Amino acid sequence: MDRFVLVNGGTKNQRDLIEDIAWWFCEKYFSRFKSFNIEIDLCKIEGDVQGWAMEIDKNCSHIEIDKRQKGDDFITCVLHELVHVKQQFKGELKEMDGLQKMWKGEVHLGIDYYNLPWEKEAYKMQEVLLEEYKNDNN
Repeated sequence: MDRFVLVNGGTKNQRDLIEDIAWWFCEKYFSRFKSFNIEIDLCKIEGDVQGWAMEIDKNCSHIEIDKRQKGDDFITCVLHELVHVKQQFKGELKEMDGLQKMWKGEVHLGIDYYNLPWEKEAYKMQEVLLEEYKNDNN
């Protein structure tokens, strides 16, 4: 089986934490997958964005996280982006072009960010996953 989680940048403590979170998430959602590849870069992101995820190929995604975040904000940002990876890997969310994405077979224009169904799910799940992760690791 080829399963990879690669974390780049940030501090050693940040990389270790993110790797632990990512493998915990993968075990929860991708345990049946024979292969996947998730690369996470911890860097400075300018503007209003704390993180983003982009599908590279089938079961292959790239995430960037703003490494300046702290505590639960840092963890929930990672979990939020991993939810998008889950959506991509399970075929729920598909990139179409610059503004359009397909969510569960329905085309959406990505202009009203907080009302996009994949964002609603990610925001809802990030808080639940944060509590589950903390409970599983304390």
